[in-house]
Amino acid sequence: MLTSLEEITERVKVGMGTSSELLTDEGYEAAATEALAELGYELPVEEFSRASWTIKRAKRHALFILYIESANRFQYKQIRLNHRFDHYHKIIEAMDKEYTKALEDNWLDFLDAPPNHLFGTKIDAGFAYDIFGKDKTYDFANYVNFEPKANDL
Repeated sequence: MLTSLEEITERVKVGMGTSSELLTDEGYEAAATEALAELGYELPVEEFSRASWTIKRAKRHALFILYIESANRFQYKQIRLNHRFDHYHKIIEAMDKEYTKALEDNWLDFLDAPPNHLFGTKIDAGFAYDIFGKDKTYDFANYVNFEPKANDL
């Protein structure tokens, strides 16, 4: 469970390893805020999968800040210092691919609405008959619930 921006930034710092010293606290806070905004989550984040994705996306945004800073130091006279820049680019691409795949494969994990509220209203013919032709349209078994709850069967 994530309860504050500080908790997110501490977990991102641990995940960044030795690169964590290259970014300021304001940078980590910006990365955490950007991750929450991108995912559409608000603190506290209670579900494990949502907390995990919040940290992963915050780490991605922290790497993007380092990526931008590396772009400024791209060339010194005739020596090209692009290795760090290229590595950040590859890491960010891999993280974005992982996120896109997760969105496609597990899209329900990223929604705030319960699954039974996603697809609108049930529409059927409106008439029901038993095998003898008796009208069963208004029997309770044929009741259409237009406002289902998450625990309704």
